[in-house]
Amino acid sequence: MPFVCLAIAILLNDLLSFKKIFRFFLVGYMILVIGLFAYWYPLLTALPIHKLYYEHHMWFRSWI
Repeated sequence: MPFVCLAIAILLNDLLSFKKIFRFFLVGYMILVIGLFAYWYPLLTALPIHKLYYEHHMWFRSWI
C-alpha cells in the first residue's frame, strides 16, 4: 500500500506539471480522498460510534 500511495503521488505531481487543466482533477481527487478518509476514519480506528452511524456505513448486506 505505501508504494501505491507513492505511485499516485508521483502521477499527480507529473500531471500537475504537465498542464494546468489537471489542477482541477488534482483538487477534486484530493477533496474526494480527504472526504472518504473522514467518512471511514471512525470505523477504521475502532472509535466508539452509534449503531445508526455503523449501519450507515454498511453499503452491502454482505459487509455485516
